[in-house]
Amino acid sequence: MSVEHESMLTVGWRVDQDEIPDFEERWDDEWAELEGLAEEASELLGKDVWQGELCEDENSWYGDTRIVGVPMYDHEIPIDECNERLLGLAELAEKVYVQVMRKEPEDGPCLMSWTRVF
Repeated sequence: MSVEHESMLTVGWRVDQDEIPDFEERWDDEWAELEGLAEEASELLGKDVWQGELCEDENSWYGDTRIVGVPMYDHEIPIDECNERLLGLAELAEKVYVQVMRKEPEDGPCLMSWTRVF
């Protein structure tokens, strides 16, 4: 048995899984309701983004914390272009939060560096 780690950069929020309405049913349905937002993220990022990446388990071995938002670019991008695109990602991250949490966010989104453990 091995544990893998992956560094991640996400525009969004860190949320306690217990705070997500109807989490079990929605997770079992593979976040089908996020399909349109995943397609929008794919277009913005120029890569395939899956629904599960918009509400992702931070540590699949231990804990109930989810990262709700949009992954960042995984390639080099000039700072000016990144800043310009970041606003679009922040708007999309807010849509993801509203869909997952079924309420408006009180703050954020934040640019978060985190480690996915699986």
